[in-house]
Amino acid sequence: MSSFQLYEFQTLDGVLSNNDYAYLQSLSSRAELTATSARYTYSYSDYRANPLDVLDRCFDILLYQASYGVRQLAIRLPKAIASPSHYEPYCLPDLISLQTTEKSVLINISIATQDYSCWLSEESRLAEIVDIREALLQGDLRVLYLAWLASAYAEDCSFDRDKTLEPPIPPNLKKLSPALEQFADIFEIDLDLISAAATHSETVSAPSAEPIEDWIAELSEAERNHYLLRVAQGERNIGIELIQKLREQFGQQPSMPTSQTGSRTFAELEATAQQKSNEQIIKAKAEAEKIEQQRIESLIPQVDKLWQLIRHLIERGQAKTYDEAVAHLVDLQAITTLQNNSTTFQKRVNEIAEEFSRKRSLISKLKRANLL
Repeated sequence: MSSFQLYEFQTLDGVLSNNDYAYLQSLSSRAELTATSARYTYSYSDYRANPLDVLDRCFDILLYQASYGVRQLAIRLPKAIASPSHYEPYCLPDLISLQTTEKSVLINISIATQDYSCWLSEESRLAEIVDIREALLQGDLRVLYLAWLASAYAEDCSFDRDKTLEPPIPPNLKKLSPALEQFADIFEIDLDLISAAATHSETVSAPSAEPIEDWIAELSEAERNHYLLRVAQGERNIGIELIQKLREQFGQQPSMPTSQTGSRTFAELEATAQQKSNEQIIKAKAEAEKIEQQRIESLIPQVDKLWQLIRHLIERGQAKTYDEAVAHLVDLQAITTLQNNSTTFQKRVNEIAEEFSRKRSLISKLKRANLL
């Protein structure tokens, strides 16, 4: 399989400056640039810059995928309003890490595993997950918990599955946002594993609407002008910073509730996930058997017509019609089993086999279907 790499960058709080645009063009002739994004694809060469440096300078979110088994999601958060202490319990060496720069906190999720070694589409997937950044800024830590689950399958995962306890369990794992569902799909996190983890996750309603307009009216003119000037100068993340200030000043903090303390090892989560998977398989099998029995019962009034159709199909002497005849015979066998009349059925099948004994293909198909 040939190597393929896809880098996707996106800015969410503004547009690229002329200097940043020129800088991005200088990094690679393969750059596909817009006022808010950059995209680079490689099959033989590689990106010359450090992607995290590019993220910190120009963008807010990065998604990197490589066909040789790597997935990376990196998110830039404003240092003034990020909460590194909330993110640290989910960190794992070389897999989920925090990096603090002059103005930013970078969350870097980078996982390598043979499970990711596959053909990759050039279709963009970053747009599907950009809402994760805003959720993080609002205190939603579910993406970090999901990343911890994914990390257990990484080639260089260092924790002991039988001893290491899960990190804090954020609320609302039972119902993921569309962006988190796409994250789980990109990083191929088993849905049964997520379901197992979610059993200890609280379900919390979204906070009610805040009286932001009233709060702003309470600010002094100097404070309002301060924020307006920063917006006019193109400074990023002013809206988020302002909301945080208003909440602090007016004594309301509708952030996500504190995550529940984790008490399970990964091995226990994996065992619960396997149990859930087995239960689903048993349930699906029982449902399929019920549907099949209903279908067979619906054929009972047509038994005589089916025997006539089988003879007609055999007489046509084609491989396709032999297959159709055998399928009908299998249905009739199921009917006779329900009616406890298998002896009569087998007698009629033997008569057919004797009558058409020269049709070797038919006889072979009857034997493969265990009808003879």
